[in-house]
Amino acid sequence: MPRITLLFASLHALLMLVLLARISRHRHGHRIGLGDGGDALLARKIRVHGNFVEHAPFALLLLGLLELGGLASTWLWIFGSALLLGRVMHAAGLSRTGGYSIGRFWGTALTWLALLAKLRGGVHYGGGRIGRSATPLRRLRRLHAGVLDGQGEAAVSPEADRLVGPVAERADL
Repeated sequence: MPRITLLFASLHALLMLVLLARISRHRHGHRIGLGDGGDALLARKIRVHGNFVEHAPFALLLLGLLELGGLASTWLWIFGSALLLGRVMHAAGLSRTGGYSIGRFWGTALTWLALLAKLRGGVHYGGGRIGRSATPLRRLRRLHAGVLDGQGEAAVSPEADRLVGPVAERADL
């Protein structure tokens, strides 16, 4: 089970609820039922939420797939933390101003860096390993060929060679 991703997805869900609550309170307080009603502040709050929804789900999906693929937990914590910090910084920065802000800039930078790092991990763990996994028959062939054990000695005992050799030869590996 991808527990680290589950934690980060839960924290992102909490942030999403905070962003949604800000929109709902503003709509209720200004009696705006649909859209932004021409209210620039509400339009910005909607945009903050929209930007979050555009970035967080796919980034969390990548994180979860990397976790399922066996990426070291240290990297998962780094990627998940960078994403969460980036999303919080971006939301805070864009909430204050529609123009340039430090929070918006660094929030975007952290989000993109986390995505790029996860993309690299996905290519390495996904595409980089396609065709490299050893099937049982390939393992038999390597054993039969006398794979060394790191000490310069054949790792295959005579008994294993007696059992594996005929199977490897029949499989024409």
